[in-house]
Amino acid sequence: MLNRINDRLLMIRKCVGLEIVLLPDDKWLFSGVILRLEKNKVHKEKEFHFLTSFEDLIRKCGTRLPVAVSVNGKGILQKKISGVQLADGSPLKSVLPNANPNDLYVSVTRFDEIASVAVARREVLDKLLADLEQHGFHVLSLSIGIESVLNLLPFITMEKNQVLKTPQFILHLNDGRQIIDIEGGPAWDSGAFDKIEYNAGDQYVSSPALLAFGAATGLLANGPGAPLVFSQPMVLRERETFTWSRYYKVSLWSFLIFLFSLLLVNFFVYDHYFSLNKERGDNRQISREQERKMQKQLVDLQSREGFLSRLGWDQRSRLSFYADRIAGLVPGNTILTGLWINPVNKSALGEGRGISFKKDTIQLAGTCDDPTELNQFTNNLKNIQNFKAVSILSYDYKKEIGSGAFFMEIITK
Repeated sequence: MLNRINDRLLMIRKCVGLEIVLLPDDKWLFSGVILRLEKNKVHKEKEFHFLTSFEDLIRKCGTRLPVAVSVNGKGILQKKISGVQLADGSPLKSVLPNANPNDLYVSVTRFDEIASVAVARREVLDKLLADLEQHGFHVLSLSIGIESVLNLLPFITMEKNQVLKTPQFILHLNDGRQIIDIEGGPAWDSGAFDKIEYNAGDQYVSSPALLAFGAATGLLANGPGAPLVFSQPMVLRERETFTWSRYYKVSLWSFLIFLFSLLLVNFFVYDHYFSLNKERGDNRQISREQERKMQKQLVDLQSREGFLSRLGWDQRSRLSFYADRIAGLVPGNTILTGLWINPVNKSALGEGRGISFKKDTIQLAGTCDDPTELNQFTNNLKNIQNFKAVSILSYDYKKEIGSGAFFMEIITK
């Protein structure tokens, strides 16, 4: 679990792949790519070929990204040997029998039937790494010869000719995508080199940047902890610096996130209690205002109750009950068109005494087809115990329509 967390912390999402071809007279040719790792898939952002100065290189890719370097050209001895020669003893003896291993960097790239041995003088490679460091580049991966091509072979799509061409090498492949032969390319004559485009994992890359693409892919896949074929002090130092820099950044961001979270929690707690205190203060103020309003309403209510009590309005009224009893006794051919409870006393209007009402009085208006039913309705109403008097005030029968309109008045006890 810890290893997985550590791998994620040190994972490289974007890097520069760079092939450096060493030329006579301390000159260089730079070809490379910028790759980005997104959703476990490699995407090519930029590609450049045959740059001749560090200034041009910096303009193309900058110095902030990690760099994977593949070195070839003058001072890098490359030799193809058979599997039998490799099994006999040291690969270096097959290339330089009398060489001192302490003065050289040796890289052996093994295939099924053959192997490729690349040898570089320490002083040449160390000077190159020093120049890169001086110009601000951070080299986390270093290879010589065709070592970086191993990262490409599983993803290369070959349609016709099973051949990979770079400015330094011509690599022949079999159907199983294994290299079966290695030839020397057109060296560093960039003007005469014919660029070929290859499909590597759905990303198109030109032949001058093929080894750079492979070097960058290896760095994205393995990170700064990938094993080195040979140990180079500057690369090891850059890896250590990169690792501790990542740990420092993660620790710093973790501390800042923790501090921000703590401040955010404190802010929310403060805001909660501040809002709660303000809300309670507002509620107290509202409560005092409501209490004053309630006291005023209580005084007003007591005054109204006293007024109603003096006039006798607080006594129980059965007028609604009487109205229900009346409606229940209406005959089938009789229709009520009006019912007035405690109607206005019209006889008292205009005498300067204001409006008065007939107390304990119910007035009915309606139509009835049969006077006999109206008479029966009146008798039924008189049988109600709480009715003091029931009288028909008017009845107007119209023969042409066979119906009459009536108006009656009920006095309750």
